Amino acid sequence: MLTDLHVDEVCADLRAETEQFETGTPEHSASVARLVSAQRAIRNTPEGYWIAAAVRKLHLTL
Repeated sequence: MLTDLHVDEVCADLRAETEQFETGTPEHSASVARLVSAQRAIRNTPEGYWIAAAVRKLHLTL
């Protein structure tokens, strides 16, 4: 199994900010939203990190 942990390296400042707040607080929720938005902006770009697409197959039994 291969694991790419590059996502942990990007947006380190926002990740650190998010970890300062207690989970479930309005501040934590707002910080998570900023982190997710920043991660999405650099996802699948040379400056960011790559996510492989999953292909699901439907198996039918007749």
